[in-house]
Amino acid sequence: MSRMTDEAGSNPELLTLPQCRAMAERGDVAGLFQHLTACPRSWIDYPEVLPLLLKAVEVRATQQPAGFTDDLFHRILTFSTFLLLRCHLYAAKILDRQDCELQQRGSWEPSAALEGVMPHLLQLQQHLVEIMQAQATVQRLRELTRQKSLENQRLMNSSRKPLKSQSDPVAKQRRGTAGSNGKVPVNRLAGLVDFPLG
Repeated sequence: MSRMTDEAGSNPELLTLPQCRAMAERGDVAGLFQHLTACPRSWIDYPEVLPLLLKAVEVRATQQPAGFTDDLFHRILTFSTFLLLRCHLYAAKILDRQDCELQQRGSWEPSAALEGVMPHLLQLQQHLVEIMQAQATVQRLRELTRQKSLENQRLMNSSRKPLKSQSDPVAKQRRGTAGSNGKVPVNRLAGLVDFPLG
């Protein structure tokens, strides 16, 4: 190991190897990645640290799959957009030179640099569109899953509630005295003698 050791020494910004291992154990992908990009190359033993980054990815993807997906989409979109803007800037500089040639000479020569960057620019643009479509699909599926879960929960809760007719004692008494047609039979004899039968 070149500069990364078990102790950070006098440099407070240098992470120790135990710290990197602990970050991998808890799935701190962002922290390890920031360490790899911020520290000078000679300070990091890549064969030692890169497997820890892979382990952090595995832990995060297992423990927090939704959050990991959102972070990954965010990183892909931001970095791809950065590359696309650089291509736009480079192509714009070439076009500016061609505009100057057109003003000075009345024509311009075909630019090999522009012809070289345009396929990459178009590919990056298509790549970004596909990423955004995939992200929108994931969000829609996540929302549909949430709504379906809520619907299933409502159905489960409603199935656990007893029916009013089953819990009502008056309804139970009526069911016990009801005939086959569901109506309570009339005691005609009790009506004749004008007193209820015991």
